Amino acid sequence: MSIFNQLLSFFDYKKRKTEKERRKSAAVEALKDAFNARCKQFRVLLSANKRALEIMADMEARLSGETPFDMSYVRSQTTQVSINVYRMIEALNTLAGDAYLDLFNRFSLISGDILKVVEAKANQPLKANAPLIIPLNQAGVDLITEVGGKMANLAEVAKSLHFSVPDGFVVTASGYREFVRHNGLRDEVRRLIQSANAKELDEVFALSLNIQKLIKEAVFPRALEVQIEQAIAELEKKYPNAKFAVRSSALDEDGGETSFAGQYTSVLNVSPNDVIRKVKEVFSSKYSVQGITYRANHGLVDEDVPMCVGCIIMVNALAGGVAYSRNPMCAKADYVVINSSWGLPKTVVDGDTSPDVFSVKRPSKLDPSKSLEEQFSVLKRSIGNKEYKLICSENGLEKITLDAETAVASSLTDEQIFMLSKIVVEAEEFYGVPQDVEWAIDLNNNIIILQSRPLPKAREESEEAFNPGLPLLSEGGITASPGISTGVVRIVRLESDILEFPTGAVLVVHQAHSRWAVLLSKASAVIAETGGAAGHLASVAREYGIPAVFNANGVLAKLQNADKVYRAYQAEIKNNKDLDQLPSPPDAAYVTVDAFAAKIYQGKAENIPVVSEGERLLPVLSNSPVYKTLAEVSELIIPLNLLSPNTPEFAPAFCQTLHDITRFCHEKAVTEFFNTNSTDHLRAGKQLVAKHKLQYWIINLGDGFYEDVPTKTVDISNIASLPMLALWHGMSAVPWAGPPATTSVGFMALMAESAINPELELSRQGNNSMSARNYFLISRNYCTLQASFGYHFCTVEAQSGKNDVENYLNFHFKGGASNLAKRKARANTLGEVLSQLGFMVDIKQDALFARMEEVSEPHLFEALVAVGHIIVHSRQADIGLGSEAGVVNFRENLQTGLGQLTPFVPPEKTKITASELNGQ
Repeated sequence: MSIFNQLLSFFDYKKRKTEKERRKSAAVEALKDAFNARCKQFRVLLSANKRALEIMADMEARLSGETPFDMSYVRSQTTQVSINVYRMIEALNTLAGDAYLDLFNRFSLISGDILKVVEAKANQPLKANAPLIIPLNQAGVDLITEVGGKMANLAEVAKSLHFSVPDGFVVTASGYREFVRHNGLRDEVRRLIQSANAKELDEVFALSLNIQKLIKEAVFPRALEVQIEQAIAELEKKYPNAKFAVRSSALDEDGGETSFAGQYTSVLNVSPNDVIRKVKEVFSSKYSVQGITYRANHGLVDEDVPMCVGCIIMVNALAGGVAYSRNPMCAKADYVVINSSWGLPKTVVDGDTSPDVFSVKRPSKLDPSKSLEEQFSVLKRSIGNKEYKLICSENGLEKITLDAETAVASSLTDEQIFMLSKIVVEAEEFYGVPQDVEWAIDLNNNIIILQSRPLPKAREESEEAFNPGLPLLSEGGITASPGISTGVVRIVRLESDILEFPTGAVLVVHQAHSRWAVLLSKASAVIAETGGAAGHLASVAREYGIPAVFNANGVLAKLQNADKVYRAYQAEIKNNKDLDQLPSPPDAAYVTVDAFAAKIYQGKAENIPVVSEGERLLPVLSNSPVYKTLAEVSELIIPLNLLSPNTPEFAPAFCQTLHDITRFCHEKAVTEFFNTNSTDHLRAGKQLVAKHKLQYWIINLGDGFYEDVPTKTVDISNIASLPMLALWHGMSAVPWAGPPATTSVGFMALMAESAINPELELSRQGNNSMSARNYFLISRNYCTLQASFGYHFCTVEAQSGKNDVENYLNFHFKGGASNLAKRKARANTLGEVLSQLGFMVDIKQDALFARMEEVSEPHLFEALVAVGHIIVHSRQADIGLGSEAGVVNFRENLQTGLGQLTPFVPPEKTKITASELNGQ
């Protein structure tokens, strides 16, 4: 061959070789890309699984009743858990080549059922031909779902008991819903609610402002507007020059457990041509800060509380107030209590003044044959200093300052006291429960009933006098809500102070106004300089079980120092941001409130719990609508029915909850990742180095290394995965001593060299000749080990974290070199040992499946250390299990070794130094 032809042949060979290397390199890169894609899907699945389990754990915590939640929480959490479960299904099918498409059908059915529960109330259609307004004289308790509790009860006492009540009409729940529908408000209001954090009062203020603005700018449906105008015109004919009281009457308002006292708006002395605008204002008050927080604290669904509005003829009162058929403060006190003041009853219910209080002896049952004087008598009179009164004027309401004589004069005669007592006792006999009645005496001296609602059950009065042994700061006032509590003092003067109010503080205000009710879910007690037990704030305090002392004259000045001490403490904490642990507030910032005796002491009383920041005082009512909705929807999300992967029932068709789907996806994802038909993972991973190279390869799923590793090996000091480190701690604690002794001459031939070579003796230097690779898939809080130890195979999977509910450990063990009887003996012995360690164990022939879940992180690490020891020291143990003695010896050796293990201590670092990385 000529030199020229030789050169051509050489260059052609080089070209072919280069092309071959290029194709090989491209193939390797393709494999890497495919593996990286599989890793990405596995990480997506693990992340979605973690988030789904977190949501389920939080739902279970909420159902324990310690943390309030509202309907926006239920909607957002069910949406989030559904999204993450769907992501898991997608990731699994990507890993498995669409092998589990049936999961989408199961998900669709379960999520559809969840949606039905969540949207059951919101999607109720408007009733066909439902009245938008109803005359008050046609209403009653049979129409309570259309006219609301307040107007239903008012109409009922007029019809059934013939009490005098104002004339008027009610804008119904259907009218309110039509207003919402007409303006497309439902979805926008829901979006705003779900995007706000109801725990943060600044967000609630912003939420309230935004929604109320939407409602006030909305327009009335023409049909509703026309009906209201016609009703007003009819009333003007009967009552020339009359004005109106436009009062809230939301569903659930004035109920047995939820009074909504003062939480919604009522507008008084409204001119006829302004009624429609004021109705819209009452509509918007559903989303007042007080209304939003009250519903959240009572677990009420927003859509369940449509705002009905009563438009009734205004009563210009000589005197007014609130009467209770029994003492609201004490369950044992069997007498009527009347709170009264000059002018409109608004001064009493708003806590603006110190009212007259009359305690009246009452009969157990009214006797028509006896006079009022024979059945009732005044037990106690407490005449308040009523500084002013409210009256109706041409321009609305007018505050009139009273002269000194009138201010301290009784606002009721005995005849009026007895007549009011008879009215509230009759109302109690009719409804069968004690009643809270708002009333007014008109200019003709007629008693007009404005409201009647159930009186919440009173607390039992303390049997023993309370003596904390502390200095007495204040004594006097009235018990607005009984109880004893202690906390730091916080004086609140402006609404802006609300945002800075600390959980567990004693709320101190000048006026017992209902606007302070937003703080009752955080306050440990309430003290006010004015106000009475009949006020709205007192009613809500009693509902919440918060001790309250009102009409404590001069108390702000007496508590000024404690308030200053606490504010100074707060400023110091704010300025010193380097504190590892916050110190407790000084004792001088605390007071102890004995609301039973209306006494306030300086300092903290012993044995009275102090509520700290972050704790909540109000439990979620287990019978509230929101609680019931969460409980119902949780049954479709949380229960786990798919327990064993080795049963025919471990299949998509048997998934009954979203938790079942997550369990199935997670189990199958690990299997699919190591699918024997896919060998791309054999070319990936970093070989583990622990002093020497070992036959373990590490696949990092995200944050499993402290530092990126550009080389083909990774040092054990660079492993950040806590579950892997705990497992490795157990695997490397005690070197394997090799297979048990045997006299069988055929054993060497049976096992072959690879089986008797002690590859797992971690102290041995150098590489081994084992062809099978053992893989760890790791992240910071996750680890999966797939390992072949001689003739048996095992899988360990663990998730660790601070949330006990998410933590679990799975251990699968199967195989061996001996006959089935010996392999079964090993599996059974391991099962006994693992059961003693707290594992749930299932054994099928020579296959063992053990699981531990919902344990603390330290407990999980302890179990991982034990499993690490077991998988190393069970290697080839089946050889020696041909007798009972061999089984006993194997069991005792395992238990002895487990007893000698030292605890795993997680490393306290987030990064490592170069010297650490190099093993120095």
